[in-house]
Order: sequence, then structure tokens, then C-alpha cells
Amino acid sequence: MSRNVNKQTIVYTLTDPENEAFKQVRRMNNVAADAKDEQLVAIGQAFAKLYPNAALTSIVLQQNVEVTA
Repeated sequence: MSRNVNKQTIVYTLTDPENEAFKQVRRMNNVAADAKDEQLVAIGQAFAKLYPNAALTSIVLQQNVEVTA
């Protein structure tokens, strides 16, 4: 049995601890299968820098995997 990652999507959630109404969600499709965790975190942190007082609060990596018997 083998697994093949067909595609990956990453979802970043940004919030502002001082403003409960602020929430930004950024989704990136077609993430490289060999992307390192450090690289994925760095992108999320870069998104957070685009908004005043924003903090990266969640990173979710979604995989579409095909299992062959």
C-alpha cells in the first residue's frame, strides 16, 4: 500500500488580541509537497506583518492523499 499526496492547501488565521472583531483567513492552494514546516510558518508570519497588531493564531495544512493498494 502506498500514499501519494495529490495536493496540499494551507490555511492561515490571523487575529488581533486587542480587537475581537478582527479575523483574517488566508488560504494558499497548491502548496509543494516537500515544503518544510519552517517555511510554512514563515509565510504565515509574513502575512501577520501586513496587518497592524495581527498575530498568527492558526495554521492548518490540508492534504488530498490517494491511497493505492
